[in-house]
Amino acid sequence: MIKQFRSLTPINIGLLILATFLLRFPVWGYAHTQQAADFSELYRHLLWPYPNSPLFDNATQLALGFVCLVAQALLFNTVVNTHNLLGKASFMPALLFIVCGSFFESFASFGPVQICNFLIIWMLNRYLNMYRQSDVKRMVYDLGMAVAVGAILYTPFLVLFPIIWISLMIFRPFNAREWFIALLGFLTIVFFLIFYYYWNDALGNFINSWRPVRTSNLYSKLNYWTLLPLVIIGILGLVQLRQNFFRSVVHIRKSFQLLSAFFLAAILSSSPSFGADENHFLLAVAPLSVLLAYYFMHATRRWIYEGLFLVLIACIIYGQMAAGFNFF
Repeated sequence: MIKQFRSLTPINIGLLILATFLLRFPVWGYAHTQQAADFSELYRHLLWPYPNSPLFDNATQLALGFVCLVAQALLFNTVVNTHNLLGKASFMPALLFIVCGSFFESFASFGPVQICNFLIIWMLNRYLNMYRQSDVKRMVYDLGMAVAVGAILYTPFLVLFPIIWISLMIFRPFNAREWFIALLGFLTIVFFLIFYYYWNDALGNFINSWRPVRTSNLYSKLNYWTLLPLVIIGILGLVQLRQNFFRSVVHIRKSFQLLSAFFLAAILSSSPSFGADENHFLLAVAPLSVLLAYYFMHATRRWIYEGLFLVLIACIIYGQMAAGFNFF
């Protein structure tokens, strides 16, 4: 399968859809999706009364989640190939995006974090374009606004705002105006929200409505044994990247530095105190997919990388079928 996706042929689109269906098949019919489709933060932030019944039934949530994942995988594949992060155009980023985006049962359904992933893919494309631009003020202004919009859907999305400044440090010489304009873009949305609260005579509740609601310990829900092949492939990807790192052009090296910061921000912010739930890990899918795809694109021993991929798929399916089984 890996060899097939190393090429950029139209037939791989159909294979991607089939792979998504097979990875999602174990959870269809018994997935508990009410929490994953919880738009309570959006309703709270916009002062809307939350409906008594779920917005979508389980089947609709799963169908929307399926469509979102396939669409995001294709968009993400275009971004990675456009910026040549893997050295060759292929469907490998899309395949690994679908694999990482199917790791947990709750990933299968439609929810606010799934929508935020569209913003993440758009933002990554903007970040990677910084290196080639002479003037990025409009770009960072848009990025600041995007973080604020994402936070309306999902409060922990705020943690991605410092990534704008980190990207400026990586790709650009220091320019205080660019740093300030990023903040200005973020504050533009905040200003309109404050006016909206004032208009609805709820300005005094602005801070309380944005205070994160503590969630349960999401780490207790993880099956760490199923994460083992993911960790092994990630380590092999880092080794492969280290071997080729200084042979790559400057833009590629800087891009991987940005992706590393993006991944760490998503993981380190996965705290119940911030209101993060299990779907929070979807924010880390894009940078993680690039690392895994890098390994599978450059690995030379077929029996090893094909075997590791099959083990990874088996662990994902097992984790979905045996949700809640954990040695820890």
